[in-house]
Amino acid sequence: MRPVTKQPRHAKYSPPQKLLLGGTVAALFQKIAGVTSATPTYQIPLTLALQVLLDHVTGLRIRRITPAEQTVLASGLMQRISKIYKTAALPLTDELGAFCSYCGTALPGLIEVEHALPKSHFPYYAVEWKNFLLACSPCNTCKADDPDRKTATSWAQAFSPTEQQLHNSIRQQHYIWPDLNAGCWQALPNQLQYLDPKVQTWTVLNAAESVSAGIRLTAYDVIQHKVLANLDASIGGGPFGDVEVAVVVSDANGRATEMIDLLGLNADSSSVFDRRLMNRTRAWFDALEECRLLSRVDPDPKHNWLWPITLRRAASSGFYSVWLTVMQAFDNSHGTHYAKAFVNDSASKLYYPSTNISQLPC
Repeated sequence: MRPVTKQPRHAKYSPPQKLLLGGTVAALFQKIAGVTSATPTYQIPLTLALQVLLDHVTGLRIRRITPAEQTVLASGLMQRISKIYKTAALPLTDELGAFCSYCGTALPGLIEVEHALPKSHFPYYAVEWKNFLLACSPCNTCKADDPDRKTATSWAQAFSPTEQQLHNSIRQQHYIWPDLNAGCWQALPNQLQYLDPKVQTWTVLNAAESVSAGIRLTAYDVIQHKVLANLDASIGGGPFGDVEVAVVVSDANGRATEMIDLLGLNADSSSVFDRRLMNRTRAWFDALEECRLLSRVDPDPKHNWLWPITLRRAASSGFYSVWLTVMQAFDNSHGTHYAKAFVNDSASKLYYPSTNISQLPC
């Protein structure tokens, strides 16, 4: 996970203070307000819309309308609210880059505005800039509407917690958030492992083995959902040919475990749409091959004409944390100087904007 510095607001995202409603939603609000001469449209403060949604989520009855009408009202309001928060997609991309904030997937096409606190349970934060991150479709789908209010309430340890207390229990006390945890790269480390064909168990390679000359990518099999590589005799019980490999996200603490489970980061789904594990593994070998190419020219990136190309390839590949992990392991094994240069040189609008480098090797 790439740590990012997210500003408290963005000049290009400004939710309206008032909403002009029409149709059934306007009629229901006028019924609630006791308007005797209804009009086709009706204007309300945005704060009122969010409060009505919160009342509905928490089971409070809204006066003057039936439960069925309240459900219709909440559905119509959420559709309107969605039009507001979706306008944050471009400002978020401008600030954070077109990458999934969670798994690191590059997002060249569809970009999802992801709510750290799910909008369905915490509508008070549905249009709050500070509650937004970017997500790929698999991460967004896996996270779904978790955590819910019941879970957050148990964490808040208060009889009747406020929305801010619920927010803090999720964002400050649980999970690893890339915009709040500068050490998320260390808390969620990437590890290369292989499936030992002799005993059919997964074995994690140490840092030196994972970037050794004896490991080579041989196949990226979408149908079988496998990435294959050759391992020579210096690795584990090798040599192995076309052995299955995978880069998994490990957990350094309980909050990291929560995040892995929340997003299904290590889920080996056979679904075509979820290739996060496969693509993360491929990114490892892309980064490793790039390090090998660089080392043939010059171990110092400042004097290496390939270095700008490496930065572009890393940005196109996505999976920042994988690239940094490989570069650091390669540096330690081969005496090169890529990791620190990568952290400093890639932290720009051209590559990985707003990277929080305070706890990265720099």
